[in-house]
Amino acid sequence: MTQRAINAIEQLYDRDVRAELMLASRPEVRRAIIESLPSVKELIEIGPEAAPVILDFFEREATQTDDELAGVALYLLQRIPSNQAVRPLARYLRSGKLSGMNSELAAQAFLTTVGIETVSEDPIAVAFKAAEKFQ
Repeated sequence: MTQRAINAIEQLYDRDVRAELMLASRPEVRRAIIESLPSVKELIEIGPEAAPVILDFFEREATQTDDELAGVALYLLQRIPSNQAVRPLARYLRSGKLSGMNSELAAQAFLTTVGIETVSEDPIAVAFKAAEKFQ
C-alpha cells in the first residue's frame, strides 16, 4: 500500500468533499461528482498499485454504511478492478445494504471485476445473479 494512495483515501473524509458528494440527486450526478474529486483522480492515476488501499477502504464498515463513501469506493473498484475485490463486491451486492444510487455502481463494479459484459437492460439483476456464485 502506498502512502500516496492512503493519503488520497483519507482526503475523502474531508468535510467539503462529503458536502459535495451529498449534492448528488441522481446516479449520473453522483458519478460526475465522484469523477471530479482530486483524490479520486489521484487514485486512478496511481492505478493497480492503489487497489489494496481502495479495497480496504471499501471493506470498512464506516464506508459501507455511508452512501456517499460507498459510492466513491464502488466507483474506484470499477475503475481499478482487482481479483481480490470479487468476493467483497459479491457479498455487498447480496447483502441488502445497497441504496438506490449505489445499486448501479455496485453492479457495474462487480461486472467489470469479474469480466462480464452485459447488454441487458437490467445490469443490476445480472450482477445480483452472478454474485451468487462468489459468496
